[in-house]
Amino acid sequence: MNNRRGFGTLVSADDALDTILSKLRPVTGTELCPVEDSDLRVLAEDLKSTLNVPAFDRAAMDGYAVRSEDLEEPGMLKVTGKALAGTPFKGTVKKGECVEIATGAPMPKGADAVVMVENAQVVGQAVSFKTPVVEGENVGRKADDIGKGDVVLKRGTVMGPGQIAAVAIIGKAKVKVARKPKVLIFTTGDEVVAPGKALKQGQVYDCNSYAMMTIARRAGAEV
Repeated sequence: MNNRRGFGTLVSADDALDTILSKLRPVTGTELCPVEDSDLRVLAEDLKSTLNVPAFDRAAMDGYAVRSEDLEEPGMLKVTGKALAGTPFKGTVKKGECVEIATGAPMPKGADAVVMVENAQVVGQAVSFKTPVVEGENVGRKADDIGKGDVVLKRGTVMGPGQIAAVAIIGKAKVKVARKPKVLIFTTGDEVVAPGKALKQGQVYDCNSYAMMTIARRAGAEV
């Protein structure tokens, strides 16, 4: 472009960007980062699960764990125990029996379905069921969400709330991430003054560097 009095040679925005990008080099090196501090970090490797999620068959509803063959038609079953999330029923559900169960509780041995509490009525020590039941009804199966060996997150994934939750659910306390790129921001101009200082005649407060620092940090850089 043409020279103008008082300025050096002007270049287009595209040419300026090409010049800047030509000087950049990829960030190398990795580090282990605590999962709770990994927001906006970039995964340096595929993340595989070493376990099944859930690790066991579990109730998807509050209700009663039953043997589906006992309720091919509406009927009544004896309540023999209770299963809570974190406190499983240790016995076996036998013919003619059921177990009160909470959402998330492991399925008792012998039971293969859950009847919602809304479809049951307590009658003394027994429960009357209003509708037939099929095997697997209201049951979350082992490994339904994540299977052992599954790739949960791929290399290059930018971590966020959902990704952090995925790491935590498979029991990982740390993840391998790329090192942060370092960004240096400076503002030129004799008239530019940092916020908080008194302005003199002809001076203005610096706003661009603060905006650029925020942009860089949100992009995952170290400023």
